[in-house]
Amino acid sequence: MNKSGVAVNVTGIMKLGLGLYRSVLNRDNFRFARQAGATHIVAQLVDYVKGDNPSLTKNFLNGWGETRNHGKIWTYDELLSLKKEIESHGLVLEAIENFDPSH
Repeated sequence: MNKSGVAVNVTGIMKLGLGLYRSVLNRDNFRFARQAGATHIVAQLVDYVKGDNPSLTKNFLNGWGETRNHGKIWTYDELLSLKKEIESHGLVLEAIENFDPSH
């Protein structure tokens, strides 16, 4: 960990991360990740689930359908804000999983 309490990569050490979908990238889940021993977050910003029902509109052979953010491009400020929020809980934003079809 660095002086800010953020985990730092050490060569040869495995990183324990937790993958979180956009809708659950929040303080409670960041705290849970730390309690569970995770040091890194993989943010799944593409949210294929519309509404509260987690059923998908298509299958893996035909694509997953539209995303909640259809047509909305991620901004630098949004990504920076997410990074800072994650780091404020002593975690590292290690990766962004997948790209939104809108990009």
